[in-house]
Parts: sequence; C-alpha cells; structure tokens
Amino acid sequence: PPGGAHRGGGRSASSAANVVFGAAGRFVTVGAGAAGAGALAVHTRNARVPPATSSGTLNIVHSGSATLSNDVEAVGDITIEIGGQLNEASADLAITSSGGAVSLSALGTQGNAIKFTNSGFTTSVSASGAVLIHTPNGGATLESVVSGTASVTLDIAQSLNVKRAVQAHTDVTITTTNAVAVLDVTAATGDIAISANKITATGDVTATAGAVTITCDQSVSGSALRAVTAVGDVRYTGGAFSANGDIESLGGDVVLALGAGQWQDSSGARRIVANNDVTITFATTRDGNACKFDDTNSVFEATNGNLKISATLISTATCQVGQLTAAGSIEFVVDEGSIDTTSNSLGHVTASSVTFRAGHDVRIARSIVSADDIVVDAGGAVSMSGSSTTLTTNGGGDVRVSAVDEVLMVDVDSSDDVYIKQSGSSRPQSRFSGTMQAADVFDAQFKSKLLLDGSPVQITAGRVNIVVMAPADSKELLARDGIIKATRSDIIIVTTKGDLELQGAVSLTSERGNVDVSAFRNAAVSGDIVADGRVSVSGGANAAISGECACNGDASFGAGEQLAAGAKQITANSVFLSAGGAGSNAIDVGKIEATVGGVSMNAIRGGVDLELAVIAASGDTGGDIRVVS
Repeated sequence: PPGGAHRGGGRSASSAANVVFGAAGRFVTVGAGAAGAGALAVHTRNARVPPATSSGTLNIVHSGSATLSNDVEAVGDITIEIGGQLNEASADLAITSSGGAVSLSALGTQGNAIKFTNSGFTTSVSASGAVLIHTPNGGATLESVVSGTASVTLDIAQSLNVKRAVQAHTDVTITTTNAVAVLDVTAATGDIAISANKITATGDVTATAGAVTITCDQSVSGSALRAVTAVGDVRYTGGAFSANGDIESLGGDVVLALGAGQWQDSSGARRIVANNDVTITFATTRDGNACKFDDTNSVFEATNGNLKISATLISTATCQVGQLTAAGSIEFVVDEGSIDTTSNSLGHVTASSVTFRAGHDVRIARSIVSADDIVVDAGGAVSMSGSSTTLTTNGGGDVRVSAVDEVLMVDVDSSDDVYIKQSGSSRPQSRFSGTMQAADVFDAQFKSKLLLDGSPVQITAGRVNIVVMAPADSKELLARDGIIKATRSDIIIVTTKGDLELQGAVSLTSERGNVDVSAFRNAAVSGDIVADGRVSVSGGANAAISGECACNGDASFGAGEQLAAGAKQITANSVFLSAGGAGSNAIDVGKIEATVGGVSMNAIRGGVDLELAVIAASGDTGGDIRVVS
C-alpha cells in the first residue's frame, strides 16, 4: 500500500500508485487489474535502477547518479529522470515502449551524463512513439540503437557519441553544443536535423521522404560524413566539410555553406547531386591559410536546375574541381584565388550556360560544353591544356574569354561568336595552339604578345578580327603554322605598336569578304592569301608578301620603308604597291598580274627593283602599268 513499509517491493494497489524501493534489483510489475492498465512510478533511493515492467506508463526518478542493470519495458510512455549520471551495467539491456514514447534525461555535468557503453555491451532505446534523450548539462555516449516509430530527439549539452544507428519513422533531431559522432541516421517519413559544434564521425544520413539539415559551427572533420541522401533539400551550414560518400537530394536542392574552412577531398569518387539546384559557398578563415576547395574526384550535378560554387579566398588559394553538370547554368566564382578543372576523366563541364570567374587564374584541363554562353573571366591568366580540352557551345551561345595576364587557348567551337580579350600590357606571351571555330564572329584583342603555334592552328569564323597592342619593342603577333579563314565576311589582323609575322604556311582565306593585314612596324606574310574581295597588307616600317595572293578585288601593299611583294604570284583586279624608303630597292617586285585594271608601283623616296619582275595587266579592257621611283 502507498503508506506501508516495503523491504522488497510489490504490486501497487491502484493504477496510479507510487512504489518506493529500499533494496536494489527487485522486479516489480504493474499489470492489468480490475482498473485496467496500470501506471508505475518508481522513485529509487538506491543507485541501481531496478527492472520494471508496466502495462501502462512507467516513470523512474532518481535524484543522484544511477546504473541501469535490467530491462525497462512499458506498453505506455516511459520516463526516466536521473539527477546525476546514468550508466549501464555489464549486460545487453533494452528500454522499450511498445505503445508509447520514451523520455530519458540525466542532469549530470559529466562528459558522459548518460553512458550506455560498458565492455562491449549495448543498451537499446526504442519506442512506438517518440524518443527523447536529454542531457541539459552533460554529454552522452550510446553504444546502442535508438529508434522511434514517431520522432527521435537527442538534445545533448556536451559531446554526443552514438555508436549504433538512430532511426525514426518521422523526424530525427540531434542537437549538441559540442562534438557529435553517430553511425547511421534514418528518418522514414520526416526530416533530419543535426546541429553541433563539430561532427567527428557519421555513417549514412538518410531522409527517405524529407529533408536533411546539418549545422556545424566548426567543421565536419576528416572523412566524417559518409553519405547524405534526402528526398527534400540537403543543407549544410558550418565550417570545413568532408564526405566520403554521395550527397544527394532526390527531389530538392543541395545547399552547402562553409562559413570558413575547407572543402576537403574525398578518398574516392563521390557525387554531389540535386534534382534541382546545387549551391556551394565557402570563405577564407581569419588567417587565410586553411581555406581550400580541392576535390578532383567528385561529380557535382544539378539534374534539373543550376549549379553555383562561390568562394572568398586569398590570392594564392586554388579551387580544384571534378565533373560539373547542370541542366541550367553553372556559375563558379572565386573572388581572389584560382580555379582548376582536373585533367582526369571527371574533368568535364556541361550545362546550358557556364561562367568561370576568378580573381586570379582559371586553368581548364578538360572540355566545357554549353548550349548557351561560356564565360571565362580571370584577374590573372586563362590557360587551357591537354588534347581533350575544348570550349564548345552548341545551342547558339558565345564563348567569351577575358584575362589580365596571358591567354593560352587550345580548342574552341562556338555556335555563335568567340570573344577573347587580354588586357594587361607587359604580360607573358599568349598562345593559340588548337582549332578555333565561330559560326559568326571571332574577335581577339591582346595587349601583350600573341603566338599562334600548333599543328597547325586553325581559326575559322564568319568574320575574323585579331588586334594585338603589345609594346613596340616586341614582335606582337607571330604565327608559325596555321589557317585563318573567314566564311562570310572579312579577316582583319592588326598590330598597333610592333611587328606582325605570319611565318611558314600560315594562310589567310576570306570566302566572301576582304583580307586586311596591318602592322605598326614590320608585316610579313609567308603563306597564301585568298579573298573574294580585296586584299591589303601594310607595315609602318617594312612589309613582305612571299606567298601567293589571289583575290577578286584589288590588292594593295604598302610599307613605310621597304616592300617586297610577289615572290610567288599576286593576282588581283588591280594591284597597288607603295613604299616610303630611300633605298634603291624600296619596292622589290616579283610576279604580279592585274586581271581587270592596272598595276601601280610608287617608291616615294627610293627605287624599284624589277630585276626578277613579271608584271601583266591582262584584263579584257587593258590596264596600265605605272612605275614611279
């Protein structure tokens, strides 16, 4: 009876009675009596929680520390409140509510205010309703499975270490102000929320119908996070981040915000995939040294949305990425550091539009394919390398490349325009070494030297404009072997301060327009020139045309000092040659034919060398040959 003395325990007289134990380890049961399901409240004066079974609710309270030595079972709710630390005995134990909830709390300040780990033994916590494990002052170590048919909430003040799985039918909420380590976390129909100062280890985190939200003040250290899967959004906010497995949202977004820290490379290939958008942001730490994005083994994919990676780095830091894929746009922005795409098989980038923008360098080692525009913008250099490195737009988009330092291009194929702009003077030499095609305009402007050096370089576009504005003491434009072709309009090649030299078999062809080549100082064209319209080659100092030239318009060749033209054959409607030098061979003439008009040679201050000349004005109406020296 409630007022009687008990030495060993007994059955309550009514369903709501309290039973007080004076001795440990005694077994007490409240069963279904005349009043129906019983309610058992156990207030222990001893430090060992006795075994207890209730067909109704079960409440166990102890003011100090206690040890769980036997199973605790109830059909209804179970509440265990310990004023100090709660340990388990050396046995495999269970706290089970078959028809209600489980609430387990310990008020101790120890790092293990709840300690369910003893020599390999486990204590499982399960409920057909919700599970709440709460240590408002201390930490917890649970070498057990924690499962709730409803929700599971682990609210821990200090560190939390769960060495087995955490499972809930609805939501899982894990909160700690210190570090957290769990094995697998699963929510069948609800959301998963993990909030900690640091995550040191997890297994798989799976929300089969909901979202996953992870908040971590410091970092997910090492390869702590194995895999994260959700039907809804996957969101991470915190410090350095690492995952060994895939991060996937089957129906929402993946949003990873690293306030300060590193995106750490995984040991093997992994996928960061969202049905909608993937957004990754991260920033430098205070000292600026720990911020790094280094992941050449992974695939980043926004299946039906956009992919955005943005970073605040120091200038010496580099972001290295694997494969990037999006149905929408890809935007990769690094304010001060550099961007690298890997040269391994994962280094491809595919989207409807692509933007790479870096405060320092952009280095591309694999293909970038886009339906719309590709934009590469670097405060330093832009470099492409490798035999499979291409920039391709296949849906009407432009390729736009801009850099302050050198531009090193391999292959470009644009379904519209190509724009290349290099803006820093006195920078290292830029280079074209592959095949560049544009359906409409190819426009390249450089303030440092440009080298066309490939096997061979091929530039093909509707219209070709190349302007080089390097310092006057340099050979601004040098081409060793290649083909430059305009299919619908003109070819214009200009150097504004220095020399222009097209060596070897470099050919210029305009199928429906003109060819204009102009150098501030010396101009040399060794290959063939073919134009549907006119041809013009001029040098502020000297000019030399040593290949064949054929056009349906007029051909004009001029030099401020000495001009050599027609070493092979020049054929045009009319041909005009002029030079301003004072030497006896200011104009050195080879084979020239004017098919409609005449041939005019004007040596303003010097002479004309006709020793090897073959000159004809052979049009139907005839034409004059005029030589002024």
